[in-house]
Amino acid sequence: MIVLGLDPGIDRLGWAIIRETDEGIELVHYGLITTDKTRDSAARFAEIAIDLQQLIHTHSPDIVFIEKLFFSINAKTAMLIAEARGVLKVTTALENLEIRELHPMQLKKKIVGTGKATKKEMQAAISSLFSIEEKFKTDDVADAVAIAYIGMLEATGHI
Repeated sequence: MIVLGLDPGIDRLGWAIIRETDEGIELVHYGLITTDKTRDSAARFAEIAIDLQQLIHTHSPDIVFIEKLFFSINAKTAMLIAEARGVLKVTTALENLEIRELHPMQLKKKIVGTGKATKKEMQAAISSLFSIEEKFKTDDVADAVAIAYIGMLEATGHI
């Protein structure tokens, strides 16, 4: 099974591909989709959709997991993230893939052991889990790896 994990955003969208092998769960690839901040939001959402389609065609995931929207302060940012999530859902649906959502606190609890883990704690836990020596450039990528990993465990019935 191959899982694509997505951490939604308009400036930066983290993504990760995880697959199940005979030896266990393997982190295949991860990265960041970025958009040009000088362009309008419609053009940026189109960039995201095109890049996501390319990821799907390159890695052929069986299922996609995204982080549920969870904001408490900035309504403008929340609205843009919600729109980006819509782009992810539509693009995934057009590729005939199932998409499931995971709550950020659920991810933190399963990765670090507490739903109130910091971004640095999440990055350290993910780096340790997959023996990644390099530091993630952004927390968006570490979050995408966590989403893909917990998604894999959920999809395969391990949790």
